[in-house]
Amino acid sequence: MEIERLKHYRRQVEVAIWLLIIITAAVIRFVPIPVIVQNQVILTNLIATTAAFTFVYYRLFFPRFESAAMTLVTTITFALIVAATVHFSGSLTGVFFPLLFVPLMVSVTMLGAEAFLIILGVEIAFIIFETYFFQLDLLSFSSYRRHYLTNIGALVLVALFCYLSTAEFFRREAERRKIEELADELSRRKKQDEAILRSIGDGVFAVDKDLKIVLFNKAAEKLTGWKAKEVMGKTCREIFQFKDQKGEVICSKASTCLAQKCFRTERVFSQGPLRASGKDGSEVILSETTSPIKDQRGVIIGAVSVLKDVSERSRLEEMKVDFVSLVSHQLRTPISAVKGYLSSLLEGRTGGLTEEQKLYIERAFTSNERQLEIIESLLNISRIEKGKVELTPVEFSLVELAKEAAAGFSKMAAEKGLELKVLEPAEEMPKIRADRERIREVLENLLSNAIKFTQEGGVAVSFEKTKTEVVVAVADTGVGIPTEAIEKLFTKFYRVGQAPMTESEGTGLGLYIAKSLVELHGGKIWVESEAGKGSTFYFSLPI
Repeated sequence: MEIERLKHYRRQVEVAIWLLIIITAAVIRFVPIPVIVQNQVILTNLIATTAAFTFVYYRLFFPRFESAAMTLVTTITFALIVAATVHFSGSLTGVFFPLLFVPLMVSVTMLGAEAFLIILGVEIAFIIFETYFFQLDLLSFSSYRRHYLTNIGALVLVALFCYLSTAEFFRREAERRKIEELADELSRRKKQDEAILRSIGDGVFAVDKDLKIVLFNKAAEKLTGWKAKEVMGKTCREIFQFKDQKGEVICSKASTCLAQKCFRTERVFSQGPLRASGKDGSEVILSETTSPIKDQRGVIIGAVSVLKDVSERSRLEEMKVDFVSLVSHQLRTPISAVKGYLSSLLEGRTGGLTEEQKLYIERAFTSNERQLEIIESLLNISRIEKGKVELTPVEFSLVELAKEAAAGFSKMAAEKGLELKVLEPAEEMPKIRADRERIREVLENLLSNAIKFTQEGGVAVSFEKTKTEVVVAVADTGVGIPTEAIEKLFTKFYRVGQAPMTESEGTGLGLYIAKSLVELHGGKIWVESEAGKGSTFYFSLPI
């Protein structure tokens, strides 16, 4: 039963009952119908009792003890009072017969279908009782029968109409309230989300599929100097000028715009450091992470970007790179001098050496070369991270370059009993335009690693051509790489822990440098491997 509905409309129901009491009392007092005049005292007492009951119920009981059961009992009591009033005012043909509709209307409107059926049952029982004991003789008159049937039909039809109409009304009312509740909930959540966005220290902005800004939090305003009201509805390309290390604006091209890359691939993209110019011309260094936004059907409807201020971190990184570069430069000169002196000793320019002396000097010479390799790697990283690697592109054949690089490692491979070969491509490879010495450095790094981590079998270099690029593969039959190590393989100073210690001496910089050089040429580098089953390193270069 809809007790909550009754609480909501309690005032209206009470007012309607008091109006009925007043109208009924006026009819009893002023209408000169013989049967009403004859039972005027009884009817007056019924009205007085009803008024007292109504006052006590609505003023004392209802506010404290309202419940479905009490409400139903009260409605039945009102129905019985109405039945008594109908009886003493001329029964089913009297002036108060329409009062029978009132409990039905109240029950169906306020209490629902269950109470409606109970009250309808009470009133039908009353009509049968009233007819059987007081008006059975009148049924012999056709006019009375017609009047009787008309009243009964009217009662049923009006009851049914009340039920259907009020049910539809409250169904719509319930839908309206539900919509209002949903709107309130959405409004509450929106305010909550806005409060969360305001409290986030990182800048957050969102764009739709047309790259128009639809969200811009306070931190983004602080980072960029733009106010939310100034950028809303405008495209991010109109507002932002994020520049990469090369000084190119990434927002201006579909190939570099992170939001558009999200739309194409449905993946998350990050990039940094980026130099961003604020509205006032000030410059800040940011990192940007952009993720696609999907609706309930999984369709991308926009992208959200998180901006982090990495100015301080970038400054520290630059200081670190400068320090490494400075130290490496300062170390290279004395170590190169040591190499020269050791070379002179080995060549016998200072006189003959015993075998033991020669052995020690050779070991020192090898260690000295290793030091120079480390210093050169550190200098390369400094140049890469500062964006100062200069490329000298020329046209050349990757196949010929691979053969030259492999020739330099033939002795190293032979000493380990490995087969080192460069496979002839099935189709003629086009020449590429790139920095030949930098690509040689990449090949030498991959060949060196392949031989170093292969104990038996061999190393093979192969080639493949697509419409837009040439792919070089360096495959070995070595120890392989664990799956969990692959994603870290091309980071600085990372070394695979499962490699044999005697063969894994290195700085962990070679693959990082190789990756950086390949990407500077617009290519990609990746690896396919499984522990114990060898590895294949690939890199691609655009034709």
